[in-house]
Amino acid sequence: MNKLIFTARKIALLSFAVGTLILISHLFLIRSFLIIKIGVGYTLGAFIINSLVLLTLIIKTFVTPYKRKELIKTCGLVLINVPITILYILVVIYYPY
Repeated sequence: MNKLIFTARKIALLSFAVGTLILISHLFLIRSFLIIKIGVGYTLGAFIINSLVLLTLIIKTFVTPYKRKELIKTCGLVLINVPITILYILVVIYYPY
């Protein structure tokens, strides 16, 4: 159980870090269509992986009641990436070149 929580937290933090790196590279370094394509592909891949992790955490929350609080906190950490991703997408769409 602790391995699942540790892995889920690492995936959530890694998703945030890589997404932020792609956004920064788009805004300040390169500003190319290739970076946008990489960002879209990364966003879709991260969405799928994070969704599977979240689903696993939710199932474990019902199966393992003694770890429920820690599992719910980890679900929150995974879910915090959703509004951040939406914000990043809006920045890319509306940021003037």
